Amino acid sequence: MNSKRWFAANLSVLLLAGCLFVVHAQSSRKVDVPAVRGKLEGTWRLASHKYGSATAFTAVPREPQTRLKYITSSHFIWVVYDPKTKELQDSAGGTIVVNGNVLKETPQFGLGEGAKDLRDKEQTFDIKVDGDTYRQSGTLVFGGQHPGSMKLEEIWERVK
Repeated sequence: MNSKRWFAANLSVLLLAGCLFVVHAQSSRKVDVPAVRGKLEGTWRLASHKYGSATAFTAVPREPQTRLKYITSSHFIWVVYDPKTKELQDSAGGTIVVNGNVLKETPQFGLGEGAKDLRDKEQTFDIKVDGDTYRQSGTLVFGGQHPGSMKLEEIWERVK
């Protein structure tokens, strides 16, 4: 085999391997768009939760705070605001990746001390969407000045 054919054959193999690597890398970060669009994408209001060692769900009243979460096929943001004054009290947002019944959120920005402790920490949740009810459970991982973790279970209702 002459050197030009050898070079062309090896270049083809390297290009194919490079393409396969890129495809694999992209597919491992791919959002499950049909699941997100069909079930999870939208606006949600926190209805009840269990945080830390709580054994029962606590209902979340609409006042003095409203807690909303907005989810798209690639990003999320949650906000906590006072419905009377319309003032924002807390917020965080960033990217999401959904794989089956697992949601991974990576907060990249936020307002308030809690958001600082969550920033750039991937959070993994088991999720279940049943009609207009979205449940998520997992463990929040904190960094910053308050490192640690906290178990959570939340029930969200779709805002129509």
